[in-house]
Amino acid sequence: MRDAGLAEEKTAIAYVCRQHRPIREVLLADRGDAAPLDRLLSALADDTPPATPLRDLHQALLQAGDAMGVYGGTREGTGVLGLLPPLAGKNIFLCPRRRRCTRFHWAEDEPNGPPACGIDRTPMLLKRT
Repeated sequence: MRDAGLAEEKTAIAYVCRQHRPIREVLLADRGDAAPLDRLLSALADDTPPATPLRDLHQALLQAGDAMGVYGGTREGTGVLGLLPPLAGKNIFLCPRRRRCTRFHWAEDEPNGPPACGIDRTPMLLKRT
């Protein structure tokens, strides 16, 4: 499991590297500063462990309304969620086990309501990108 966590961390960092400008814009609009992003970029530049600043940036993005945070790019096929048009403002169903599962469905593709978790049949959670 440790390898999987490291792989997700690496993918999240790659996502941040690709999207640092729009991430900065989201943070500036929401909180007036981009300190969580700057702390992560500084840790990466200093070659210090990025886990804590990555987690802090993820939380800051969630608080700013980004349903996927830095791990949006680690979910299968999502690319950029919650930061760039045309995906901004779209409804999405996320697995209720999202800390362990990357499953998602676009709400517009599910006219009969939320699909269920494949493990315990719990309805998926509706979020907005």
